[in-house]
Amino acid sequence: MADLFEKYYRLSHTNEEIIFPPTYKEITWLKYMLKQEEAKIFLEESTISKINNKLNNVDDYILPEHVILKGLPKVKPVDKTIYRLLSKAIRNRNRLELKYRNRNKEEFSGLGIPYKLEFFYPRGEWYLLWYRETGDYAPFIMRTPLNLISGVVLLKCSEDEFLQNVIVLENKLEQRRLKMVIKIPAGLTTENIRLFNSFSFLDTHVFWHEDTEEFYLETYYYDEEEVYILAKLREWGTRVILIEPKGLKEKLQHSLTQAINRYNDNFEIEV
Repeated sequence: MADLFEKYYRLSHTNEEIIFPPTYKEITWLKYMLKQEEAKIFLEESTISKINNKLNNVDDYILPEHVILKGLPKVKPVDKTIYRLLSKAIRNRNRLELKYRNRNKEEFSGLGIPYKLEFFYPRGEWYLLWYRETGDYAPFIMRTPLNLISGVVLLKCSEDEFLQNVIVLENKLEQRRLKMVIKIPAGLTTENIRLFNSFSFLDTHVFWHEDTEEFYLETYYYDEEEVYILAKLREWGTRVILIEPKGLKEKLQHSLTQAINRYNDNFEIEV
């Protein structure tokens, strides 16, 4: 929605030339998305009203009857004020003073540099990814659920200092990033499209090998996403083959062996 909103705003409020202006269909999508309850988290109601007034002559987007929304996560509520303050801090390159708690309800506070807001689909949660500069084990990369943040104060920070911290954070993230390769031994089917979509919330690239007529998914992820990935690999079963990494293959083999042994104590398989 952010890209559509930016393109529409530039088209209607500035004289700036846009290489790829929004199509009429995209504008109908924007109108549809602005009607969703989640839009009120990202935009002020006055902003939504102004845009909708400009879209009066745009047809309503009707979700096709054959589209079924299923398996959607139950999204945890987000405080609009908290979200907008964090978003403003990222745009303006502010330092943050945060008050937050963990899932055991222990209270913490700390200074840090905000990096980005991200939505973790399996848990239905919004997170702040930030570089904590104070406190135990600081400096440290934090991924804090927005619903656990109780206070936000924006502080001044020089642009050079902000960017230096961002570079350090990005280097640390790159070191933590893991690569997974999956082979899909079949052509393009509806089932495979569903499979691609199940990993779409991650940094995923799809490759087609014409000689073998097989798809390969190359996905990048972090440790905290591993449990979800293992669950998806078990769900897809024989329709996918995990190529790498070796450590993830071993964990998948171990979990499958445990599952089989749970139902048949005398059954053994080679791994």
